[in-house]
Amino acid sequence: MEKEIIKVQFGIFFNRLARPDLISSSIANQFTDIFDAPLINLPLPPSAPDKIPSSQLKSLDNIWNINISRIRLDIIFEPRSKSDYSSVEEINKMKEIIKFCHGEIKKQSSEINRATNIAIYVSEQENPAEFISKAFAIKTINNLKELKIRFNQKEINEKFEINNITDIESKELIKKENTNNTKKIKALFIVKDVNTVQNKEKKFSEEELDNFFEISKEYISFDSIKSFFE
Repeated sequence: MEKEIIKVQFGIFFNRLARPDLISSSIANQFTDIFDAPLINLPLPPSAPDKIPSSQLKSLDNIWNINISRIRLDIIFEPRSKSDYSSVEEINKMKEIIKFCHGEIKKQSSEINRATNIAIYVSEQENPAEFISKAFAIKTINNLKELKIRFNQKEINEKFEINNITDIESKELIKKENTNNTKKIKALFIVKDVNTVQNKEKKFSEEELDNFFEISKEYISFDSIKSFFE
């Protein structure tokens, strides 16, 4: 299967923060080589839901992006090479940012209680709905135009209780060929989401968060998805 990776997103959930903007400014100062776009802080009213991001960091090349709300921080990475996300440099940089964020969250007397690692892929197919139907031996349906299938495999790995979720959907997408041209394609839209089961009593140490990243990056690799079609 040919594929393109769209993005990887590592999410950290924590107890309510008073000042998300302090974390974003600390990240910007620590990683000046990455987050070179102006820092954005939104003046949200006190009544705004805690899950709405109030602070955002970006790289000018749009490869890195961080969104921070009072209860969640997401590190979003769009690989330069659309064929893979496996270079040691990229993975180590993600780990370095995660480690730093853990320390900044602790400085505000907050605890990390949940984490998620997500990868999104696109695989062009002549008839994606039929491709899914055949791969999973779904009963033949005439004139099948759309199909979506979702798995959630509950697992325990290295003491982490996780949801191992795979979403596979047939879609028509707009693909950018170059600066001026786009084309419509038929494809599988695949989302791999590995997250820890919600537990308010859980408190992630820096080492545990690093361990979860190492475990989850194997789950979200395309090799783990490809096994469904073999």
